[in-house]
Amino acid sequence: MGTINTDKTKVMIIKSNNITYDTFVYDNNNLDEVNSYKYIGIDIHHKLNWNYSIEKRIIGGLKDYYGLEKICKLVDLWSWDKKKLLFETLVTPVILYGCEVRGYSISRESRRNIEKIQKNFITYNPKIKRKYTLSHPPPRNKPLPH
Repeated sequence: MGTINTDKTKVMIIKSNNITYDTFVYDNNNLDEVNSYKYIGIDIHHKLNWNYSIEKRIIGGLKDYYGLEKICKLVDLWSWDKKKLLFETLVTPVILYGCEVRGYSISRESRRNIEKIQKNFITYNPKIKRKYTLSHPPPRNKPLPH
């Protein structure tokens, strides 16, 4: 049987109130208590509230979106089709990861925050008008480079 690294081992107590517990000990070593735990990419909060996980996805999506815009600017990429493909490939999966587990338990505020990322993407390029959505891209002003 292998050994357990008590420096890396954490304890998360699922609770709905602010009850304090004694320190958890394993092999005469105190184990740290944490409020959240990431398991296969999904953040689980000690109150089993999905809002924490959703907010982490939104923050990750924002970081990836701004990173994408920065890289597109550096390489002078302004093609709607290419940027849309990159957004759908790199940003959307970050935001939606784990939604199959969460289902529809998303607050109105979180939904608006997700929509803000999409709106920022659509309206960032000055050539793209606000009336367009991801499913209805604007017309091309110039042909795509081959």
